[in-house]
Amino acid sequence: MKPENTEEWHSTDLTDHCPARVRLRLQGKISNRAPTAMVRGMLAGSALEYIHAHKTEHWGHEDMVWKAIDYAAYALRETLEEDNRILTDAAEKALKAELPDELEVVIESYVRRLAPLFAKTSHVGAEVPIRCSHSGVDFASHLDLVIYDPENVFLCKDEGHAGGLTVFDWKWRKDTPSKAYLARNQQFLLYWLACKHGKAQIDDGDDGKIWFAFNEHPGMAWVHLPSLKPYTRKVITKDDEGNEREFKKGDDRPLRQVIRVIKFEPSRAEDAMRSLCKKVEMYKNGFWPQNPDPVGCGICEAEDFCTRFDTVQLEGDE
Repeated sequence: MKPENTEEWHSTDLTDHCPARVRLRLQGKISNRAPTAMVRGMLAGSALEYIHAHKTEHWGHEDMVWKAIDYAAYALRETLEEDNRILTDAAEKALKAELPDELEVVIESYVRRLAPLFAKTSHVGAEVPIRCSHSGVDFASHLDLVIYDPENVFLCKDEGHAGGLTVFDWKWRKDTPSKAYLARNQQFLLYWLACKHGKAQIDDGDDGKIWFAFNEHPGMAWVHLPSLKPYTRKVITKDDEGNEREFKKGDDRPLRQVIRVIKFEPSRAEDAMRSLCKKVEMYKNGFWPQNPDPVGCGICEAEDFCTRFDTVQLEGDE
């Protein structure tokens, strides 16, 4: 299929740092191999989806974490088979060796530290399909986790902001993202816009799945899963109250390192949607512009003048 004939544009089409890869993927020219990094992320997502399918008072059951990991391994192989993908030799070895133990540490920490917070929220859904349209362009994506957080326990909403809809995205990356990168992250931007202007497919109990309009700009949170691992050495950094303190080997990292809040500015919503539509227009005309660099944006000499869609001060701002 030619890229210009694409009917729905997925968030990964717009945010991949390599546009050439997007073009080849849309043409069906992709490798069917599943490397270790992909497998690790898929395992983590499926395990957390399993956890959130249960009430928080059950999260602490002795075998809950390993049930989640076993489910994730089964779901992984089923998904790979449906997508006609095969594990690389390294991924197959990791799946049988270090990945389950690595995942156990992260999921156990997630359950222990976040269950009391999630207990104060209402679960909406995990892996939630969402769709929206603008100027004749159809966008599609999935939301890792959607909740209602009326008490703002996750601090994703500004004080006094109506509604408590909150979207979490589980990420397993080597490095935490800079504020400069999050301020321009078009994947999160599309999630945020679609919750206000589109519809999501949610479980309506006995009626099954329905398409529902949240009609609300959600709070947005990047959950950096590797930061749920304990410190491996002594460090001095700020805790969740903003006070500098010493953390010892084995201590939990502050939650502010785990949950990175992105606060897009509603007054920029129209500009943001036009920006996404403009990218699709460029794709259809054969121009594949590179996306912002997650690392480089924070040190670029033009950073102060480059477009972003929030008003949260960046590190180093006056």
